[in-house]
Amino acid sequence: MKRFVIVILMCALLLTGCGMGEKAEQMEQYHNEVSGFFERLENYNQSFAALDPAGETASQEALKIIDAMTEDLNTVAQLEAPEEFSNAQDMLKEAASRMSAAQQDFHSAFDGEYQQQSFEKAYAEYSSANEYIGYAVTFYHGEIPEGFVLTSEEETEE
Repeated sequence: MKRFVIVILMCALLLTGCGMGEKAEQMEQYHNEVSGFFERLENYNQSFAALDPAGETASQEALKIIDAMTEDLNTVAQLEAPEEFSNAQDMLKEAASRMSAAQQDFHSAFDGEYQQQSFEKAYAEYSSANEYIGYAVTFYHGEIPEGFVLTSEEETEE
């Protein structure tokens, strides 16, 4: 009987250990994908800075960067995040939503005749998306952004 109990306990420990390996693997994969996005985001920002605003193709080049950034952000926002990164992932989802709206309005502003009102709306959405990306970075590093108050689901249900 003792052997049977020992075998059962060993199997349980092995199965538990396998689960931890999966969790570590999931966290590493998430970390790699999100870190890669943050690096690409820096490249997008450098591309924006390198644009010549007086250039004939500046608006089309800017739209290409916005399109790539939006696609990349939407991809990262759809990742399944480990529980430890759920706040960061929520911020990325909100940023993706706002960036998609900005993308649409930037195209309205620059495709065809320039539309100042569309540009202003797009720029506000773009700025908001970047603010949420900043929050995501802060959460990703295990910190709480200034001014945020986190509540548990239990607190919100009361």
